[in-house]
Amino acid sequence: MNKLSVLLVLLAANTQASWAADEIPLGFAWPDGLRATVHQVKSKTKDPGTPGAQTTQVAMTYPMTAARNDKGFVVTFGKLAFEDSLLASMAPAERVQFETMTQAGLPAMQVSPAGEFLAIHDLPLFRATLRAAMLPLAPKGDATLDRFMEQFVSEPLLTGLAANDWGLIVGNWAGNQLEPGATYRASYSAALPLVSGPAIKMVARFTLVRSLPCTRGGVARDCVELEMNTVPDAADMARAIQDWMKALASDATAQVRQPEVKDLDLRTSLRLVTERATLIPHNYTYSKFTRMTVNADGKEQVSAQEEKATVRYSYDGT
Repeated sequence: MNKLSVLLVLLAANTQASWAADEIPLGFAWPDGLRATVHQVKSKTKDPGTPGAQTTQVAMTYPMTAARNDKGFVVTFGKLAFEDSLLASMAPAERVQFETMTQAGLPAMQVSPAGEFLAIHDLPLFRATLRAAMLPLAPKGDATLDRFMEQFVSEPLLTGLAANDWGLIVGNWAGNQLEPGATYRASYSAALPLVSGPAIKMVARFTLVRSLPCTRGGVARDCVELEMNTVPDAADMARAIQDWMKALASDATAQVRQPEVKDLDLRTSLRLVTERATLIPHNYTYSKFTRMTVNADGKEQVSAQEEKATVRYSYDGT
């Protein structure tokens, strides 16, 4: 379960009697056959804020559909169409690899009638597709890299990452009732691809910023703007790093000494505009900042990365 309502705590000083009447319920009510075109711009900056910072950016569109089944809904994502010159600068083989890996990162999702993430739809097929896409990246005979790839396509990690993605637009919000302007705090578990093993406890602060008008299919709707900022629980992150280092140290197939991870900082920020009665998303911006400090051969090294995504949904009269 990846819902913010699991451990919901109001941080505002108001008493319940004073604000309960102003709470806005957020419900999941996607119609069967919902269709959207997703417009997404993603960027990745290595070592942001430094003279050597390097940014890559890609823009893409792809269809999203939701079809009802006996478990709720299957949400699927269609073929990607890239909109910028990034791929034009790539060699043909590199371009095919990039397109394949990016497409493979959009699994179909099974969600419940209440909007809760349940599973990746047809997980065996998705794992096989992703493994095939990653094979050209792995030099033959590198046992350590082979082991990492198997961890990356493991069921717990892939399921956790898909749940994270669904949580951004629906799963974290469905079923909550929020007072505009109040700040809430919650804890939940999230999968981190950098740290194999159990999910990490995350701490989120979130707010229903405001209500605002919006339109979908030419019809006026009522939308809300939601904001969420997350950081990992410090103690749980320290535990995860320690477990990760123990696993690397015990890897008898490792050919070189692994650097020691001293610290891992991870912060995310989300701002989402969605329909209050249905949680049909209209747009969102998302950023993730990661900084890792490692000790390699007695020298401390720090690397940082910032990822950003701007996403907009357009609907075909539904």
